[in-house]
Amino acid sequence: MKVRDVMSKDVQIARPGDPIQEVAARMAAGDFGFMPVADGDTLIGTITDRDITVRAVAAGAAPSASVVEYITRDPHTAHEDDDLKTVLDAMGSRQI
Repeated sequence: MKVRDVMSKDVQIARPGDPIQEVAARMAAGDFGFMPVADGDTLIGTITDRDITVRAVAAGAAPSASVVEYITRDPHTAHEDDDLKTVLDAMGSRQI
């Protein structure tokens, strides 16, 4: 089985300057809790609903604060033609 067989294909992307409130609203509207964050065509990190809640809101961030302030940087990636078991085995061997 390949990664393409289980991956989401219509992924929304946040931009570094997007306000956290806007990103949270997009997550709520789409019923998902994770977004990649890209600067142009370069993936720079990820943001989750938990990042927004725990890192931003709990710390008193303004709704207009830029999402880039709260992202997780250096995400691990996989390609659609990668073997799914190999990717999962690699993830299991790392501390998360």
